[in-house]
Amino acid sequence: MLYTMAKEVFMKMNFFHNVIKSIVGLVLMTCLIFPTVGAPLMISSGDLDSKIIEMDLIFNGELRTFQVDTGANSSLVTLYALTQKYPSVGKSKIEGAAGISTSCDIINIENVIFDEFIFNDQNFLRCDFEGKQTLNNLGLDFFKKHMWSFNFENKSLSILNESQFEENKHFYPIKRLEKGHIIMDSKIGNQLHQIVFDTGAQLTTVDLKFIEKNIDDFQYLGDTDTVKDIGGNSLSMKLYRLKSMQVGEVNFQQLTVLAFDFGKKLREYLGERTPVIFGANAITQANWVLDFEGNKFSVEEYDHLK
Repeated sequence: MLYTMAKEVFMKMNFFHNVIKSIVGLVLMTCLIFPTVGAPLMISSGDLDSKIIEMDLIFNGELRTFQVDTGANSSLVTLYALTQKYPSVGKSKIEGAAGISTSCDIINIENVIFDEFIFNDQNFLRCDFEGKQTLNNLGLDFFKKHMWSFNFENKSLSILNESQFEENKHFYPIKRLEKGHIIMDSKIGNQLHQIVFDTGAQLTTVDLKFIEKNIDDFQYLGDTDTVKDIGGNSLSMKLYRLKSMQVGEVNFQQLTVLAFDFGKKLREYLGERTPVIFGANAITQANWVLDFEGNKFSVEEYDHLK
């Protein structure tokens, strides 16, 4: 497979800078001629039916694993030997759900290879989480305005063009918040609401005040303190089962969800009609096409239980 061949070449020859550039060009030209099935996704399960979606990238000649996180507006890497060698080109901060801020450097990576595509001069945040367990994250700035197929049935992620869309595929509108977060229409019970599409949230999360107002749609399961935010900080939350919700034409049933009070700041950013952060435990139950250029999406059900 061309993607695997490219990985091997880069891993063995990353110290020959000029040679790498030539090989990259040849690999890209070849891959544009032959079709691809996309880059493999790795789906792992955790406590409470949580899911983590990860993939490998060639990161300036080094093979690295990243969590796919459409809930983060910026991509980030943790501070370790590989990333420490890159000079800082700026400063930024991230804030996790626990409300704790982490200061980060901005670093520039000359080339990042995904499948047959090369992303040049890609910025990443380099964050020191002081030894807390965290993951490298691919945020919305990586996905940009391309059209992406998240095929969880085949566990693959690929970039599409219009000719690869099925003519009968039904698309629904995507709305974007100020920081780029993805908003989709949904239905819980008989009420229309909106969700944040967040592949980085291992479990779907719902505003506790919304649950209290619509308690017939939920079943209380207990409390948990095993949840951590992006900075590795522990959170105490309540657990519920959401009986059913609909996105597009797909019904997601009996979802385990976390619940906490979103608070004034988060509610103002998301809007009163967006009480749900739609996480990986639900997202991986369907196949998705996200068109960030046309601001539309499609979703199709598959037998995720087989």
